[in-house]
Amino acid sequence: ILVGTHGDRVSSDQSKTIGKTYSEKYRREITQFAAISSETRSGISNLKKQLIQIANENQLVGALVPQNYISFEKQL
Repeated sequence: ILVGTHGDRVSSDQSKTIGKTYSEKYRREITQFAAISSETRSGISNLKKQLIQIANENQLVGALVPQNYISFEKQL
């Protein structure tokens, strides 16, 4: 997800154009776009919904993780 953090400083059309431009350019990396405002916090609830939807669609959510992976992560 590409998150635009100054959503309150651009119009809705500009936001859509930005999302479309980057999604086309980085089609493998960016599958969704969310415009939020870091000042007013508008758009945060929509971003949360998108994150929950992606997590629920991910087959690895709820899968068991080997203990050595957790130990390795802690060392990082």
